[in-house]
Amino acid sequence: MKLLVVKLSSLGDLVHAMPAIERVRAGLGATRFDWVTQPEYENLVRCIDGVERVIPFPRRNFVTGFAAFRRQLRMREYDLVVDFQGLWKSAIATRNAKLAPDGRRVGPSFAREGCRVMYHQCASGTSDRHAVERCLDIPRFLGFGDQPVQFPFVPPAVPQPAGKIPIAIFPKSRWLAKNWPLEYLAVLSKRLLERDGVHLHFLGGPKDGDVCAALVRELGSEGGTERATNHAGTTPLPQLLGTIARMQLLIGNDSGPLHLAAAVGTPVLAFYGPTDPARTGPWGKAAKVLEAPRDGSSYKAENDRVIRKISIDQAHSAAVAILDQVTKN
Repeated sequence: MKLLVVKLSSLGDLVHAMPAIERVRAGLGATRFDWVTQPEYENLVRCIDGVERVIPFPRRNFVTGFAAFRRQLRMREYDLVVDFQGLWKSAIATRNAKLAPDGRRVGPSFAREGCRVMYHQCASGTSDRHAVERCLDIPRFLGFGDQPVQFPFVPPAVPQPAGKIPIAIFPKSRWLAKNWPLEYLAVLSKRLLERDGVHLHFLGGPKDGDVCAALVRELGSEGGTERATNHAGTTPLPQLLGTIARMQLLIGNDSGPLHLAAAVGTPVLAFYGPTDPARTGPWGKAAKVLEAPRDGSSYKAENDRVIRKISIDQAHSAAVAILDQVTKN
């Protein structure tokens, strides 16, 4: 059985869809399958067990790149094409894939923008649940049961990160309102370094390089050895996945790396302000969420008044509790 998955973005949403995709793959008996995603996630998707061919969606050059993209979609006949995005652009990819004679196209319960007309069928389900559960509506609709939730990442091998107790910190997301204040994070970092063997690893994209470098400088060195490392902008997504998998703790805001960590079993300490962790929080028992009282403001707000209600003492106590458990084991 030939399966094509359409899941374009974002990083966290891609991770949340993985358990459902794995159930569909197993239910079909498809040992290998193809995946349509945006170019920035192409190499990460190759780290998912069972993915044979990755087809990049021409998001930035749709008009000039669509013909070549469509040719790739039609190189194989698919028995099932599943859209886990539910937007017009993903529905276009789903509709243009070549189907086997009895093939069908299935969309998610949360399909929007009128794209339901592009599918043969849509799953059903309510919206007030975690994103992982909403994606699981599709395998349930297809009759593929309730196998255990799995995130089939195969992280690439990377060197052992510095420190007996390596801790990753992801200080920024795209939105100011989601970001725990940097001045809080600096104090927390200093307090974490009081624990013997801790080395901090600051992660982020190219735009985060200056912030992470400033934090590393502020933390200084001990005995001529840096107490923190700046990885921002220098670590491609597959290597980031491998690095996160080797950490003993990841601390961060509501962002993609947080969900990568939860997916590979790295303990997580997450800060949530205007967003609801019941719907988009890190999945699994290895995650501890500190949630500020929400006041109805949007995650797009140009201030951090909600998330700064999470205190440094709260964060430090939670981090120590996680580290005590990790080092005990």
